[in-house]
Amino acid sequence: MCGRFTLTLDADEIIDEFELTDFPDLTWNRRFNIAPSQQVLTIHKPASAKWMRWGINRAVNDRNDIMINIRKETLIEKNYFKNMFDAQRCIIPMDGFFEWKKSKNKSYPFYFKLKDKAAVGFAGLWKPAAEDASWVECAIITCPANELVGSVHHRMPVMLDKAFFNTWLNKETNRATLLHLLQPYASDKMTSFEVSPQINKPSFDSPDGIKPSIKIGDQRSFDF
Repeated sequence: MCGRFTLTLDADEIIDEFELTDFPDLTWNRRFNIAPSQQVLTIHKPASAKWMRWGINRAVNDRNDIMINIRKETLIEKNYFKNMFDAQRCIIPMDGFFEWKKSKNKSYPFYFKLKDKAAVGFAGLWKPAAEDASWVECAIITCPANELVGSVHHRMPVMLDKAFFNTWLNKETNRATLLHLLQPYASDKMTSFEVSPQINKPSFDSPDGIKPSIKIGDQRSFDF
């Protein structure tokens, strides 16, 4: 799954890297701990970005579920997702994400990022918010983890290189091609390291959150 991610580029870098001509907010602040229910920058059509809320609200058995992730295996198995998969796809720009490794009844956060600065986005789906049609909600598609992420968690978000953005966003792209894109990202293009548990707090949105921890024996320290 993916429960937190980063987008640490400046506005000009985002516009350049993702080849945007329509950007919703030039007062953009770099983000080091994006959490569910927050606004996220998305690309819903080529060269055009907009704000969406992370988490799709779905009524299930008289209660509301907030879906921040959607398993790729369910996209064509469940009717609820079919229309979104066919016509409501988006890209969520990112440059890193967090996963938690469980050990001895504790969970330790790890940060995963690309080794280079290539433009990459999560594959996502979107829909109008049920309570307010003027607002849009989105979720991140997940797939089985690659070898690197698999050492921490068995699932990972689907990450698309810029070369595949237009194919993913094009409403004419057939399902077989779309499903073929939903593969684990190559481990050899990524790196990871343990970070401070401060990142557990959604309010902790600081560059310190993506600094590697230093482990000495069973003790961990953080160079803030």
